Amino acid sequence: MLATVGVFLMAGSGAETARAGWRPIAMGLVSATFFAFAAIGFRGAVTRMETPSIAMAATTVLVVGLAVQTAVLLVWLALFDRAGLKAILALWRASIVAGLMGALASQLWFVALALTDAARVRTLALVEVLFAQAASLKLFRERPSAREWLGMALIVAAAATLIGG
Repeated sequence: MLATVGVFLMAGSGAETARAGWRPIAMGLVSATFFAFAAIGFRGAVTRMETPSIAMAATTVLVVGLAVQTAVLLVWLALFDRAGLKAILALWRASIVAGLMGALASQLWFVALALTDAARVRTLALVEVLFAQAASLKLFRERPSAREWLGMALIVAAAATLIGG
């Protein structure tokens, strides 16, 4: 709950929410809920694989998951956005490094999910917010507001609670 409140505080001011309405918030919560179900499902799949190592189980589940996602996306694009699909295929070389880095990051996520429960992995991952804020300050000279500082403090407290518990 601490981390969730922290994320809400960092998401924007009340004035921004009033302008955008509640629909983006509702969509974000629904997306987060499905992401949580996916993380729990992936963890369950990894921990139930009968392989010689955690890394092999994580890799196998990741490959299957990525194959399903790729197939679904290809079908969707073929049916509803052929121009977008052609543009993506035309630029495949430019996306190789980003794709490999994304695959490596996913591999590490899946190994982490194999080692501990999904809630700990996802909450600890929220410390990336601190790195994003540091980059924002360094690159764009954007200083966090008091509300954002409070949100970051709650996220760090949540991560510390999970690490300590």
